[in-house]
Amino acid sequence: MLSFLFYHLIKNPAAYQKAQKEIDEVIGRGPITVDHMSKLPYLEGCMRETLRLFSTAPVNTLQIRPDSTEDVMFLGGGKYKVVKGQPVVAILHKLHRDPLGKFIRTNLLKLWEGARGDVLAYVPASKTNSGLLAL
Repeated sequence: MLSFLFYHLIKNPAAYQKAQKEIDEVIGRGPITVDHMSKLPYLEGCMRETLRLFSTAPVNTLQIRPDSTEDVMFLGGGKYKVVKGQPVVAILHKLHRDPLGKFIRTNLLKLWEGARGDVLAYVPASKTNSGLLAL
């Protein structure tokens, strides 16, 4: 993950400078401690964005929640029918990108607003009430 993070920070000098400034202000020249982590929201946002775009688990299987009262769901504006028990494979590399495949550089922290402390916040269905369950 760090190689992807550093690659995109280097490709985006403004983001790199903002992350560097935050690290310099919080940590300075001393050793990094666990206490510093909660004081680095921009760096955390950069790491979460990296995980969103370059997931360590690039494929996820979803299905209708077993406790759902619905036996059928339609996805894609009614284009795709999914029945209870039928797996749906989500290729996160495609799901987490716009049609042009650009690395999202703007509003990085807004994307993760309210997600601090939620280790599953980067999983697409984890913050929704979609009725889908990640397996």
